[in-house]
Amino acid sequence: MRFITTLAITISLLIHTYSDAFADPNIQSVNQGQNPYRSFSGSIAAGSQLDLLTIPNDQVFVVTTCITNEAYMHIRQDSIIKLQRLSYACYRGNSTAFTQGKAHLVIDSGSVLNIQTSNNSTVYYYIEGYFSKP
Repeated sequence: MRFITTLAITISLLIHTYSDAFADPNIQSVNQGQNPYRSFSGSIAAGSQLDLLTIPNDQVFVVTTCITNEAYMHIRQDSIIKLQRLSYACYRGNSTAFTQGKAHLVIDSGSVLNIQTSNNSTVYYYIEGYFSKP
């Protein structure tokens, strides 16, 4: 009986010592009110460019996953190459942050996320990420 009393007092003291959580507007946060996650998949012909997403002015887009069957695809922000095609970061045979879904490639607000291939071959791709406040 003494054990149960001691346990009850200990638990009540632990609960009492926890403080409330407060939000901080200075901390980067995920877009509220909508599903912030997006994914894209398909194929892109050799020597082509494809716009995937226009980023709103008040948000950024963070690419977390990229998997391709070939190493011949750039990830770009407008015309700026953010991930070089021959880096093999997205190639399905490699174990990288991109193929494991752990990457954090930021595409700036007000820009367009697009992909571009070289003239070598058609590329099959899967890209995933989420919106966040800058």
